[in-house]
Amino acid sequence: MPLSSPAEGGAPYGFIFVTTDPTLTGGGRGSAWELARHRLANGRWPLYERTPNRKRIDVGSRVACYIAGTGVNAGSIVATAIVGAVQKVGRRPVRIDPECCLTDPPHIVLNLESVSYLKKPIVFRDRVSGLSFRPENEKRWGPILMGGVRGLSMNDWRFLFEGSI
Repeated sequence: MPLSSPAEGGAPYGFIFVTTDPTLTGGGRGSAWELARHRLANGRWPLYERTPNRKRIDVGSRVACYIAGTGVNAGSIVATAIVGAVQKVGRRPVRIDPECCLTDPPHIVLNLESVSYLKKPIVFRDRVSGLSFRPENEKRWGPILMGGVRGLSMNDWRFLFEGSI
């Protein structure tokens, strides 16, 4: 795998999947942590029609799960996995998330293997300063994870997970 940055056109070494607090069918917001746990436990992760990097993810890709939102483990990377299969969804919608969550039907479903929860979640904010794609103003790092999937170079992956996996 090349050491080049995904932003420079190099192939990503790994990806961060971002989970946000879902809207619930009964109103209010659910837990990003619970939604991510559901997806990881079932070994299935949805990608939507406009998700960045969706075409770059393939069998064997490394992925990490980041919890956005406001609840348990918010702001942290909590697990890693390997993509075992990539399934394009046909005309018939597929349900990945719990019925109580108002989430869009996926465009692609990833089957995850080797799911491993980190013993201690990685607080992303604490690692931003060492990343190649850090913003000029490191206090405003949130937008670098917008869009649902972020590609990482080998150096960024290693820096994020140093001593964690």
